[in-house]
Amino acid sequence: TPDRFSRAEPLMDVPPYPLKVPSAGVMLLEQRHLLMLAPEDALDAVLDSSHAAALVQSFPEKDLHLLIHGIGVEDALPLLSMASDQQWLYMLDMEIWQGDRIDMGSFTRWIDHLMDADPDRLVGRFLDEHLEDMELYLFKNVQVVLGEPGQDPTGFGDGYFTLDGQFYIRFLDNTTDSESEYSHVYGREDILIRFLQKLAEHDYPRYQQILLEASSVSPFETEEELYRLRNTRLAEEGFIPFEEAIGVYQPLRPGEVERLSIKAEAAISKIHASFSATLPAVQEARSGNVFRDALARITTEAKAEQIQEEIADLSNQIASADRLKTGDRMQLDAVVQKATGYIGIGLETLINEEGRIDLNLAAALLEKFPLSHLFRVGYGRALKLKRQARGWHSTNGSAAIGYPLAFWGEHWQGVIDGLLRERPLFYDDDGTGALHREFSALKDIRTTQRTMDDITAVDKLLSLVSIPVPSFVPGSILSFKNLLLTLWARHHIGLPVVLLPISLNEFKHLFHDLWSARGPDPAVKSSMKESFLDWLSDTTGLAHNEIVQELEGVFDRLFKEVESEYGRMPIKHLDPMYVHLFLLKA
Repeated sequence: TPDRFSRAEPLMDVPPYPLKVPSAGVMLLEQRHLLMLAPEDALDAVLDSSHAAALVQSFPEKDLHLLIHGIGVEDALPLLSMASDQQWLYMLDMEIWQGDRIDMGSFTRWIDHLMDADPDRLVGRFLDEHLEDMELYLFKNVQVVLGEPGQDPTGFGDGYFTLDGQFYIRFLDNTTDSESEYSHVYGREDILIRFLQKLAEHDYPRYQQILLEASSVSPFETEEELYRLRNTRLAEEGFIPFEEAIGVYQPLRPGEVERLSIKAEAAISKIHASFSATLPAVQEARSGNVFRDALARITTEAKAEQIQEEIADLSNQIASADRLKTGDRMQLDAVVQKATGYIGIGLETLINEEGRIDLNLAAALLEKFPLSHLFRVGYGRALKLKRQARGWHSTNGSAAIGYPLAFWGEHWQGVIDGLLRERPLFYDDDGTGALHREFSALKDIRTTQRTMDDITAVDKLLSLVSIPVPSFVPGSILSFKNLLLTLWARHHIGLPVVLLPISLNEFKHLFHDLWSARGPDPAVKSSMKESFLDWLSDTTGLAHNEIVQELEGVFDRLFKEVESEYGRMPIKHLDPMYVHLFLLKA
């Protein structure tokens, strides 16, 4: 056996005297404290505890899974060795499945982890209880040939090995990308040989039985049954199958909430769902999160804990619907933030206030309605935007003539891209984080709605611009901004109004006429803005007031961008390479 499989010392010392185990209440406080600590501090705290094994096994499966991932599975092997069989099984249920299929790479990785943690238990009682999983794994990873006495093993072909001179085993080619990667880095063959050696050493008849039965597994039926059993177990932890969980994204209109149900004590799920792991994410929600602020107004401890448990249930359902593995703290926090954000949007929608939110009323709604229904109201607002974006994108004039989303500029492209995803996201280019994130407040919905209204209004305007537009302008990146400004510039200069680049000398005539002030506070002349509107009105047939009503804000921002980009630029320094709001000849 390779050196990496040997173990010189046990993972933990067993005290030679009886220890008193604390009460369940004390254990719960210890668990919550550990989940708040930095990973390395949490590991030290558990190992220093006088009742470490009892503490580990007292953790709800979900919380222990989270703690072990926070520490890092390799570093948390002492905790994994102390975990119960039920906790092991939960981790496998969460880790080795990809949708409704077993991910063989993840399965290999966890065989390795459990062999490091407690090999005797893995090949002993744990394997006795979960034999079908391993037989399916072996069926998909090895080929077994039973040799006859005196038979020449070279006749079996290349790649076979044997541990007993009777069963000859050959590894099958890797079947998944994740398995291939894990096999390359860690050695699937070494891991599996190590497992089989330990199994044969522990119980040789069982070793023979497993190899024989693995050769005759019905893979589809076995995997389907294992998936059913896994879903049944996870349902007891608050996770429901994907097919049921996806219902959390079915939108609700505000008026439907009260008609559906009002929360009552009897309606609260009796399923145990640990919510201690979700507390930090709720408490650290984005500033102005209506759910977090309303929750703080609930003074009855029992009702507050009831809502916390609902958050855990809802987070589990979202994780199932999104097919996520919530073993990572950041990923769990993201799911909780998503839940609280959309609940907050649902609350704001029901309160229907433009200004300051009445948090007392929001707290009353938290107590009255199931959080899943408030989430669906909030998500319905984002889904409505997605449907608007999809409807526009499939019919708008610009898309019909082949322009990419980049035609709409960086910000608008980001908004459209976020809405066209499977789960719509808010485009947030404030420079403080990822460009796309979950909608977290009603102001995100309203901001995105205004942007979509502007996009559709500009698109409608462009559909009325009866100018032949080539699909490609050599040497230029075409956008709706430089399209409109270039056509207007050509009109102002007296050139044919077609979408062709302007020479630098011709552009300088426009540039000279453009400004009422230069220097620190550059400004485009009001008369030039009026000229732009006159040209648009003549070209599209729309009245000035129609254009202003729909697009005043868009064109105000457009000319402010012109002022910002070129207002301080001396005319002699104009260079087509750096002028992007107009199409100029290089």
